Amino acid sequence: MKKVALLEFSNGHTEVLYSQTLFLKRYSYDVHLICDKSHMNRVMDYKTVDSLYYLDSDTSKYERFLKIKMYLKKENIKLLIINTASWSVIRYLPFMLWNVEIIGITHGLEKIVKSFSQKLISLKIKKYFVLSEHLYNQSVKIPNLEFSYFYASFFQDYPTIALNKKANDFWICIPGQLEYKRRDYLFLIEYLPDNLQDNIKFIILGSYNHKSGDGVDFKKHLESKNLLKNFIFFDTFIDDNKFHNYIKQSDILLPLPPSNSRYLNNAISGTFNLAYAHKKLQIMPDEYRDIPDFIDKAIFCNDENFLEILLQLITNKAIIADKEKYLNNNLQLSFDYQAQKYINFLENRL
Repeated sequence: MKKVALLEFSNGHTEVLYSQTLFLKRYSYDVHLICDKSHMNRVMDYKTVDSLYYLDSDTSKYERFLKIKMYLKKENIKLLIINTASWSVIRYLPFMLWNVEIIGITHGLEKIVKSFSQKLISLKIKKYFVLSEHLYNQSVKIPNLEFSYFYASFFQDYPTIALNKKANDFWICIPGQLEYKRRDYLFLIEYLPDNLQDNIKFIILGSYNHKSGDGVDFKKHLESKNLLKNFIFFDTFIDDNKFHNYIKQSDILLPLPPSNSRYLNNAISGTFNLAYAHKKLQIMPDEYRDIPDFIDKAIFCNDENFLEILLQLITNKAIIADKEKYLNNNLQLSFDYQAQKYINFLENRL
């Protein structure tokens, strides 16, 4: 049996792992997942993984590198996919692994071009996945490296749970912890009217009060405009089942990319893949109108017409239904297409 190891050395980006394990099992790989022990609760139930091996972040980086090397040797694994291959802390690991082909996933194209650590890593890693077709179109301009792409838009099947959504409620979901640097939440303060109708609910699907967040300040702004009644917040971690049920039961997703965002050319938001996974319409800024990833998959707005477009969607849900029909029938987003594309790159097939 063909063997492969997926490595997540950092404490993030687990949302990209499950799709890959599905692709690999479809093509009969023996899948080994090596990850930081902080991910244990999220990955322990993956039925697509044959072997799990946890790293202890309380030990030194070098000790963890040695454990990875020893594990690959013991299991006779010759192919390693590094799920976050653009992080300076792993830059020496590839040079410790002999007779192992390494493929990386980069979550920020700008690092490939500008980061000294990344240039070191790329002396050993010559093949990278990016996470959308649009990013791939940017990556082909980078010399001496090979690129492909996939959409990490496949998740476990979570049982439906009842949420407190009234019959006439319209839910706009904003996934992620509440931080101004990540999403333009203040856009809503500026362009939503005071006393918005009660059935419009914005779901802030992530902790609002974590120590590096801006939830307390955002709530003060909402209170001054009498908009608190239109927002649903969470003050603790949201388990994956509840998280995906809120996505499924929402009417639209709102990524709120910051102005001059790196999402235009260098990275993606996790919201994009959640939208593709659950076949949900997104409302995107006009700057994204010409990006193929969003054509026919989103509704576009500017600052002045955002509210008008939102109210139009609420009163005419046929617009949403038409977009969702396109998402459901889009070949590029299908599992078979994505799995084949992923495996072709792993196995050096065009």
